[in-house]
Amino acid sequence: MNTHTIFNFKSLFMAALLLILLLPMVMDAQQNKGESKAEKKEREKQEQLAKYNFAKNLVLDSSYVIHFDRVLTRYGRMITGIRGELNYLHVEGDTAVLQFRTGHALWPGINGLGGITLKGVILNKKIIEKNGKNRIFITFTISGNLRNKISISLSGSNEAAVDIDHPQYGRAESLRGVVEPVGKIKLVEGGVF
Repeated sequence: MNTHTIFNFKSLFMAALLLILLLPMVMDAQQNKGESKAEKKEREKQEQLAKYNFAKNLVLDSSYVIHFDRVLTRYGRMITGIRGELNYLHVEGDTAVLQFRTGHALWPGINGLGGITLKGVILNKKIIEKNGKNRIFITFTISGNLRNKISISLSGSNEAAVDIDHPQYGRAESLRGVVEPVGKIKLVEGGVF
């Protein structure tokens, strides 16, 4: 086989790979090409509502994980690009595990992973649902040494805002992430405080 034949096979392979990768995007664009802006807006609204209802059902069933992708510290520092398997709120029945990194790369933290892990029984759980506005608010405390108040809010999507309030110091952290079913991502749990 000469080098010209090898080059043609290589070119043919690259073209086939490119076609395979681009074909789904072209088909999706053609499928949505005929819809108007109003139809597109309505479709996106229905998709968001479906995501919200799925997340709401997980939260109400007390079987969910919120993988955090952003942390706002009490000092106003935003930490982004954090790993969901290390930063999460895991609720299963009446137990909860809250774990998040504080952002100190050189300090192993209380949990050995660079942050804090709170684990315990859910106490004082309250649920407020505003049906007409597609909003749900949940507050509870986790039994243990700190007894921080956890506040979760969902507003029309599967994106959750989780605020952690310390009983003496006020707002400790604000975390943001997506509500997902338990078991979607393997969780890494550090030492409990």
